[in-house]
Amino acid sequence: MVRGRESVIKVLERLKAQESERVIRKEVPRIAQTVSKEERNVKIINLPQQEVESLMRKIGELENKMRSDSGSYFSLYYELRKLEEEFIVKAERLLAKDFDVPDITRDRVKVKLEKIRKRSEA
Repeated sequence: MVRGRESVIKVLERLKAQESERVIRKEVPRIAQTVSKEERNVKIINLPQQEVESLMRKIGELENKMRSDSGSYFSLYYELRKLEEEFIVKAERLLAKDFDVPDITRDRVKVKLEKIRKRSEA
């Protein structure tokens, strides 16, 4: 095990305990809440944008499932980590290369990347 890191089981137990505590935290403002309904329905222009949008939707669905179903929390956590790793790779490629992506999508991707990175650092 790498020095200075917790074991996976301890991290999962800590995360599960945090969910049940209901602590009020400051979060990054959600872009989806600040834009109108017309702006949320962005046209999919290219394949990288479609892949990132799809991964963001799957991650959101999985997070909701983890909150509601505590029986399979650990298996869902591993699935979430895989999706997040795949999202990071595709999102960084989308942001690094000059794809013609709407600003709203670009902002949502940046917010999601920041949220995932903060969670992985904690």
